[in-house]
Amino acid sequence: MFEQKVAVVASKMRVNGNEIGTMTGVEMPSITLGTQDVQGSGLMGTLSLPSTGQFESMEMKFDLRGLSGDHALLMQPGALDIALLFAQDTVSVQAGIVPEGCKVYAKTVFKSYEPGSVKNGEPSEGSVTHEVLRLQIFVAGREILLIDKTAYIYRVNGIDRAADLRALIN
Repeated sequence: MFEQKVAVVASKMRVNGNEIGTMTGVEMPSITLGTQDVQGSGLMGTLSLPSTGQFESMEMKFDLRGLSGDHALLMQPGALDIALLFAQDTVSVQAGIVPEGCKVYAKTVFKSYEPGSVKNGEPSEGSVTHEVLRLQIFVAGREILLIDKTAYIYRVNGIDRAADLRALIN
């Protein structure tokens, strides 16, 4: 079945339940498995292999417009609950163009703030960067990814890829 995601058509973001009205975009975290270099007899060189259940640092960057009290919500100490809700148009042969709901939930910790520059006649744009402790993504009501670095949870399309690892340490 042909299906193509076209564009984000509406979005909303909340921090600890409070809506951020000045958010203009979110850079989602890169997901990279941690690796270990393996070398020795029987190998022709070095292998850089993923480590079971280990992920590199995951950062989310929030693009913001102007200077606002909204920004302070993103700079609070401690873990913050982020909810990013958006609709994206999906094109399919059967249905034409249909909006599809997406939800991203993250538990994050504030890392840095770039207030941006101030220039006459131009919008002031800044950003806030957070370290991601937990990331959960839903598309059309179905969980497609959950990474919880503090609870050893790694689910892809509902399949728990870290269950064996948790069993070994419990």
